[in-house]
Amino acid sequence: MMKLFIIYLVVSSFLLTVPLMEDSTNYVEIADRYYMQKDYENAVLYYNAAINQNPNNANAYDGIAIIFLEQGFYENATEFFEKSLLLDDSVGSTWFYNGKCLKEIGDYDGAFKCFDHATGDYYEIVSSWNELGYLYFDEGDYEKALKCFEKALTLNKNFEYAWNGKGLCYEKKGKNDLAFKCFEKATFINPEYFDAWYNMGILSYIDQNYVFSLHCFEKAITIDDNNSKNYFYAAESLTSLGKYREAVFYFEKAVELEPNNSTFWNSKGYTHASLKEYSTAKLCYEKSVGISPKDDISWSNLGYMNNNLEQCEEAVECFKKSLELNVNNKNAWNGLGNSYALLNNSEKALKCYDNAIKLDSLYEEPKKSKMILLD
Repeated sequence: MMKLFIIYLVVSSFLLTVPLMEDSTNYVEIADRYYMQKDYENAVLYYNAAINQNPNNANAYDGIAIIFLEQGFYENATEFFEKSLLLDDSVGSTWFYNGKCLKEIGDYDGAFKCFDHATGDYYEIVSSWNELGYLYFDEGDYEKALKCFEKALTLNKNFEYAWNGKGLCYEKKGKNDLAFKCFEKATFINPEYFDAWYNMGILSYIDQNYVFSLHCFEKAITIDDNNSKNYFYAAESLTSLGKYREAVFYFEKAVELEPNNSTFWNSKGYTHASLKEYSTAKLCYEKSVGISPKDDISWSNLGYMNNNLEQCEEAVECFKKSLELNVNNKNAWNGLGNSYALLNNSEKALKCYDNAIKLDSLYEEPKKSKMILLD
């Protein structure tokens, strides 16, 4: 109701009367006092009186714009800020607040121009450049995002959030070395900055530096122990290092925090399978297909566990389900061949191995299995 009331005040106050004064600046001074008291009705009344007496009074337009801004009417606010800037474009705070409004209504290019002229609260300007950078990043405009983060860092080279944003942009542009340095800088400035540790961990994991990625994710866990992806990637790093037993602990934390994530269950199943804990692995894969029944890989993995447990009939059904979802799953064809071989159906097994080899002529496992059957 308050927001609608403010609009009504701006429209209707042109029809209201106030005591006659010789100088429009007097009206602005009175309006400013009412504004400070949060008496917006009288503030708007006197700002408009100033405009009626002197249409070139930029401060009066600013005053009305600020009231709109605080009430969340950004389009109305920018209309008045731009009128003010037409009269006097030297006021850095007007540029800044107009930029904030334009950012809120999605005119990021307009906001960029405004922030470039802005002066005022130092931290607010740095933060606004940073926020605009992340908005451009979310839209996929990494070049403009990068410029925004660099603007923020020009003003404050120790603003860790801009270093993190800059790193994200470099990562999207395929410049992982530069991205890593940015994330590292962010963690140096603020050793408790979760996002930078997590992002540095992801880059290290991608680069197969699993020892350091584990270090990053474990550090991130000390900052936020309720983030499931931290535990997941810590577990994946350990799995890649062949430390399956240690990985299980982190997978269990990941699925505890996010029990409906099929990828987590699938990866946990792989770890148990690597430990030859086939029954536990099977339970994990069953969880995975229950959550994502159209995931052909999980069905295939479940089939392999059934084969390991000598439950070959069940395995056949799992592999068939996998191939219904993706006929080009070479591992499913190979696994189905193994099932038929275990069931002493060599003819069907050979056909399955042939299909796997057709999909990947370098796939050694079905070649070896085929040779054994033909020997």
